[in-house]
Amino acid sequence: MKSDKHSELKAAYCYYLVPSEHNTIEKLMSDALVLAKQNNFDVFNCLDIMSNKDFLETLKFGPGDGNLHYYLYNWKASELKTSDMGIILV
Repeated sequence: MKSDKHSELKAAYCYYLVPSEHNTIEKLMSDALVLAKQNNFDVFNCLDIMSNKDFLETLKFGPGDGNLHYYLYNWKASELKTSDMGIILV
């Protein structure tokens, strides 16, 4: 970071999202955003994969300004839609 005022950036990441039958995906993410704010995170990152697109616009997520690179082998990734893709980080 090139800032005289800030020397670090606290980033929260959403990897797995499993709503229950009592909570919607929007409510779960809304609660996660509140917890991130309470814990002084600067940004909250979330990919637009699986059913995440259902809440991204509603909760006012903005598109990122960088590129993510996925190394998928034995897949024709260009034929996949992001809503049909899931990624497990190991």
